[in-house]
Amino acid sequence: MLLSLLPALVIEYLFSRMMQKPRAKLAARGIADADVTDPALAHEQRAAEHAEAIAERSGDDVAVHAAERKVENARGQRHTARHWTLLQRLPIWC
Repeated sequence: MLLSLLPALVIEYLFSRMMQKPRAKLAARGIADADVTDPALAHEQRAAEHAEAIAERSGDDVAVHAAERKVENARGQRHTARHWTLLQRLPIWC
């Protein structure tokens, strides 16, 4: 049973040895992680959600639509901040 796993373990070991230098180069680039918990982004999202709640209570369809767009925009900005670090870490092969 364990003999059937031996080729996979050997390939994994060889691949990890082969990728050791590229991993070290990526780590040495010194890219700081994006702060998803940035107070400005969190505050903007909370304010947009609050404006949406007020618009829904008022019953004005135009205000509700505008507030929903603000909430989606704020969520999108936080989503972008969360994934910006991953995009920066992608190697450039060109």
